[in-house]
Amino acid sequence: LTMTRTVRRIWKIYIGFTIASMVLFRVCGMPWWEAINHGLTAIATGGFSITDGSMSSYSPLIKLAIMVVMVMGAISFSLHDRLLTTRRLNALLHNRQHFLLIVLLVIGTVIVTVDYFTFTQQWAVVDGAFQWFSALTTCGVSTQSIFFWSSSNKIILSLGMIVGGAAGSTVGGLKLNRVLALCEAIAWRFRRPTIKSHQVVMRFINRQPLTPSQASRQIESATALTLLWLATIVVSILILMRFVPAEYGLSDVLFEVSSALGASGLSVGITGPSLHWAGKTILILLMWMGRLEIFPVLLMFVLPLNQLLTSRK
Repeated sequence: LTMTRTVRRIWKIYIGFTIASMVLFRVCGMPWWEAINHGLTAIATGGFSITDGSMSSYSPLIKLAIMVVMVMGAISFSLHDRLLTTRRLNALLHNRQHFLLIVLLVIGTVIVTVDYFTFTQQWAVVDGAFQWFSALTTCGVSTQSIFFWSSSNKIILSLGMIVGGAAGSTVGGLKLNRVLALCEAIAWRFRRPTIKSHQVVMRFINRQPLTPSQASRQIESATALTLLWLATIVVSILILMRFVPAEYGLSDVLFEVSSALGASGLSVGITGPSLHWAGKTILILLMWMGRLEIFPVLLMFVLPLNQLLTSRK
């Protein structure tokens, strides 16, 4: 009964936000047909667009509206349910992974915008914020060609696509709850020398009290997944570098790999019809692994292999 209620609530929230997004885009000046299509992809952080230039031709007001919807898609459905039920926005700040989402959105916007200014000597606050929001929420829509951005900004956006938004939302990436678990583990390690032998220390992840065994399991899972992500990115970069044109550098390949594994869809131009079939295959596998997550994909291959080896013994 609880599962049925949860599924119904998720469907109601998702459909309600989708319709609200369409209306919001239309009110801000987007034609109805484009508003309907972009409303379907923005809240789903899908990134598809029916225009050649994605969101580049729209007004700053429409871009801001799309940014709001992207953030809504990066918030977990459980928190959406709580916000709609209690009608108290402070619940957003009391949840640590969503508080971290807000902090990263603000800090990342400042860094990307300043870096863009130092590289081009032009301010592009809305476009800089838009690209960072799109990367961190793994939505994948864009307002400018990322190929002409600085290498440092490409790396920053790549980190955003690797991290992703909140767990339980529509985003890809590692998810912020795992990032918090790793940060908590580092903090515990630094606090350990100050703890006396007779003291009992409670451990918290996202304000949830955990026993030492529960905390260890969460940290172990987050660490293992992060290492697998990094290993997959490194191996994919080494392979993809052999198939991309010479005008693309390491930061471009990192960006493309991070986008594929993070299920984002942003591109510097590497992904296209002219890409070698082997490069396309690598990106397809990364998109597949990013959507299913690496552990289930590895288990799908490791378990049958393990059973085969066991049967031979």
